[in-house]
Amino acid sequence: MSSLPPYSVNAAGFVQRRPARGGTIAERAALLGDTLGDAVLVGRAAAALHGLDVLPPGVAQAAWPLQVVVAPGVRPRGLAGCDIHEAVLPEGDVCTVAGIRVTTLERTALDCARSLPRLEAVAAVDQILRAGVELDRLQRRGLEFAGQRGDAVVCSVLRVCDPAAESPGRAGRAV
Repeated sequence: MSSLPPYSVNAAGFVQRRPARGGTIAERAALLGDTLGDAVLVGRAAAALHGLDVLPPGVAQAAWPLQVVVAPGVRPRGLAGCDIHEAVLPEGDVCTVAGIRVTTLERTALDCARSLPRLEAVAAVDQILRAGVELDRLQRRGLEFAGQRGDAVVCSVLRVCDPAAESPGRAGRAV
């Protein structure tokens, strides 16, 4: 256990909370809230904040980096344990969960379909469909990725998703 306080003073004299080592994704994201500003949690981190079980089997939330999207040109500092990418996200794809800006369930489904290994992507999207996102809406939105990295994967994943399915790797797991 560290004897240092859970905050630090930056060069401008402002007090900042330090990210905790360990803890859930939600706990770490809450500590980074002031530092993140307009940044958005995406991918598995967003899905976890939405209450979904999307981390690879055997991986604890404390060990998973927070995937964060910032506006182009923004260079946040002091974000240890974060995987930071520059991108522009439409405001319609962003919502707030527990005071943290995250991608909507719909956008999170598309991001997971595009970036996760196939079986994990199907499992994640199946959970999101069970949470109320409509498959036909996702399929229409998937067309927006045409020509982008992972566009064919999105269509492939969405073709086999089913909200009534027991996704691979989820059967028998405590939720």
